[in-house]
Amino acid sequence: MTYTNIDDSIFQANLQCLENHRPALFKLIQSVSPPGEMFVTSRGLSNLRYTAAGYEHSGACAQNEDPWQDVSEHLNTIPAANNDLAVFIGIGLGYAPLLIMRERPEIAMLVIMEPDTSMFAAALRALDLRPLIISAQVEFFVGTINYTLFENKVQRLAALEDTHVLRHPASFIQRPQLYKQCNDETYGLLNKINVAGSTIKKCGSVFLKNRLSNLALLPHSYSLDCLRDLFKGIPAVLVAAGPSLSHSLNDLAEMKDHCLIIAVDSALAPLLAAGITPDFVTSIDYQDLNFEKLAPFMTRNWPFSLVSLANVTPLITKRFSCRNLFIGLQESQSDLWMLKALGIKTLAPDAFSVAHFSHGLAKIMGAEPIIFIGQDLAFTSSKSDHAQGVILHNTGLPSDRELFQIEGLDNTMVQTDRQLLSLLRLLEENIAVDSQSTYFNASAFGAVIKGTRRAHLDELAKEYCRQKINAAEKIDKAINNGKLKLDLFTRQAKKIEGQCQQIAGKITRLIQSGRRLIKDCGAINTRSYKSLADLPPALVNRLSKFDALNNQVDNQDSFWQQITELTLDLLAVNDRQRLKNDRIKHEQGYLPWLSAELKRINTVNTRRLEAVKDYQSHLHRLYTDLRQGEMLRAKAARRPGPATILPLLRHYLDNGKVSAAANLINHFPEANNKQIFSAKWLIKVLRLDYNGALNMTKSGQNTGKPDKWALRLHRLERARWVNHILKLCVPDADTFYMSMLPVWLNRIVSLGDRSIPEDILRLWRARLPTLRHLLNQPDNQSALAELRAWEPLAAYIPELTIMKAESRARRNIPGMPPAEVEELLRKNQDNTAVQAAAVLYFVHSGFPERGVSLLSELVSQNPAYGYLWTELGEELLNDNDPQSALAAFEKSFFAQPENYNILIKIGDCYRHLGMKEAAQAAYEAVLQKDSQNHDARAALLLL
Repeated sequence: MTYTNIDDSIFQANLQCLENHRPALFKLIQSVSPPGEMFVTSRGLSNLRYTAAGYEHSGACAQNEDPWQDVSEHLNTIPAANNDLAVFIGIGLGYAPLLIMRERPEIAMLVIMEPDTSMFAAALRALDLRPLIISAQVEFFVGTINYTLFENKVQRLAALEDTHVLRHPASFIQRPQLYKQCNDETYGLLNKINVAGSTIKKCGSVFLKNRLSNLALLPHSYSLDCLRDLFKGIPAVLVAAGPSLSHSLNDLAEMKDHCLIIAVDSALAPLLAAGITPDFVTSIDYQDLNFEKLAPFMTRNWPFSLVSLANVTPLITKRFSCRNLFIGLQESQSDLWMLKALGIKTLAPDAFSVAHFSHGLAKIMGAEPIIFIGQDLAFTSSKSDHAQGVILHNTGLPSDRELFQIEGLDNTMVQTDRQLLSLLRLLEENIAVDSQSTYFNASAFGAVIKGTRRAHLDELAKEYCRQKINAAEKIDKAINNGKLKLDLFTRQAKKIEGQCQQIAGKITRLIQSGRRLIKDCGAINTRSYKSLADLPPALVNRLSKFDALNNQVDNQDSFWQQITELTLDLLAVNDRQRLKNDRIKHEQGYLPWLSAELKRINTVNTRRLEAVKDYQSHLHRLYTDLRQGEMLRAKAARRPGPATILPLLRHYLDNGKVSAAANLINHFPEANNKQIFSAKWLIKVLRLDYNGALNMTKSGQNTGKPDKWALRLHRLERARWVNHILKLCVPDADTFYMSMLPVWLNRIVSLGDRSIPEDILRLWRARLPTLRHLLNQPDNQSALAELRAWEPLAAYIPELTIMKAESRARRNIPGMPPAEVEELLRKNQDNTAVQAAAVLYFVHSGFPERGVSLLSELVSQNPAYGYLWTELGEELLNDNDPQSALAAFEKSFFAQPENYNILIKIGDCYRHLGMKEAAQAAYEAVLQKDSQNHDARAALLLL
């Protein structure tokens, strides 16, 4: 290396550019010196050797003689031709950001987070940073970073596009604490925005649908205004469902009725199992799967209150019977008109998880102190990621996520992942800005939560839980005058529905006009048109009208904000297309750009029209529901009796309001009325009380048969669980919920009419080859678990019974006798799947001759089952019968000539029979097909 002074002209040029384009940054940096000695490498490129006080090592900033080579790996991180966000933690000497700007010009925004002003000063001396300084795509945050401003700058883009966080390694080595803090703050904010944005893009339509469906419960629920400061100064225990919860339940039971117990929905099962009834249960998950957390408790009326976000799955809010229901709306653009129309002042807290929601609820109610239990935020058990008894959980540590250690309670270290760490940091941020409350972490074990004091639950009980409280009584008093007035809300919903219709009409006209304009522009073949003024006057006039109408639609800001959830993904598509069109204008000229822009606008408007019509449909349903319910309740109040109450009951059930229907039917006089009977029967079905519904139909009464209306809703209920299986119990689903398969199958069977839906049978048939393959593996526990999951269908799928018997025989466990298998075969003579299962049963149960004869019959009927000869041959070879195994493998190869690996099995048989030349020929035949086949090569070495 050649040490030399760096050319000062680069620094002066950068400073001048800063003064002109970023004066605040110029003022901050002009008198700051680099943290060491600048030098030039043998390649003639600038570098820095750290020598300043406070820096931990004396190494170079760039490790290579060619620093460009050092940073080239960043190009692998950011794909070409993208519209993403790139964030640098540490500018280094500027090589990496300059490289990205040069090689990835389509990048939407490049943000440089440099907490060390001296390092930024070094970069100004090392390289010409003017391309970064003058670019509108680049944002600088240097020195003491304003993270609120950073969040505002990147909010929209980070929500819409992918985000790439790039780090300068040498800076992290030299000042690890400074850069780690910057990295953690930046990553936490980006993760929050990314998660929120990607969730809305993926599930925005579900959010809106859920919210408007839940708002139909306004006459049956209360706002959070009723709870404001209701439990001021009363201790609250926030119960999460981490594995450590099981260790806190005994102490919590002693505290009941002396503190407020707020439990997340997943913790309800272990609490009730321990005899503890909480005061509040919180629920926020929008997915219908979340219903399963409370499903086992649907048949009872519970004495606690349920508090949920309006986005939560309506299966919970409409079906779960509790003392009181509170639905919270948040301060989002989508909810503003609702908050105003309803006069709600207390907003629902931020809810990045249900535990955060519980914390926000405790704050709203003024609880003090706030005590966490079961809040592990780490993997503290190798058996489960949740407490014992939780309905939905995963076993073992996750294999698909990066794990790392963080500080745990009692001076331990615990493993966590990025998702849990983000939730931990968000909780710590909420605690940090709250100077009014005292926080204790009484979890038995788990992660340290900064801002909380470590304490044991029994000690806190002695100090804070001396006075008895009656939470239910306080809530009942608070909600006496807490009913919301809905007149303004329903009028506003109707008004917005009309606005939807008007905007939809304008968009329809725009789309039609846009198509004609695209066609007309395409008919013009000249490149002489340089601007709008050059076009034919008639076309200019039509374009002007089109533009004016499009502006009318675009300028409906408050309306578009209401349906952001339906159009967020469209914003990203629109931004990317606009950038492409700008390049078209630069490279091809005005007219191609105009055509591309018209196509972009038409694409946007087509998607907008779908969103507007979707919103209008949901609003219409909500308005109709509220108005009909209001009129029916008024009639029932004036003239109570079956003639007025029954239409209201049917209205509730038609709209899924099972809890409201259950509360209403309690006032019914006992009557031998078929409609009343049908409603009662349907309520039991929808609350999962299938035995109760069955007993009603067996009662022998004249009314003991549901009417067509009830049966129609019954069929829809059955279809719901079928769809759950088809969506969530297939291996290519986002999450493979095989543990829920027996639950949903039992419901389908219980709701059935002695038949199983063809979709479910088709799924079974599709899974069958995979199951057979998995059963043949040395570790076949996953196959056995899935067989057990399908058990509810044993009466409908006879091969399932035989496969279970076969799996027991493989493990030398007594099971189904051959006579019973033969009986099943007799009853299912035309079912080839049953015959195939019986073949393997006989082979593995010590009756290979019967298996051979049965397989011969089966293959003659259906050659597709020829692959079973391979399994038969392997079993015979394992039983030291190579001659019979050879015959089986030959038949298998005849059925599957493309599967040349069977030749290895044939060679093995020849080898066991002492026929070395024949074995060698078989192995070499495999190598002719696949010269790198390791099994064939290894087999040849045994000869």
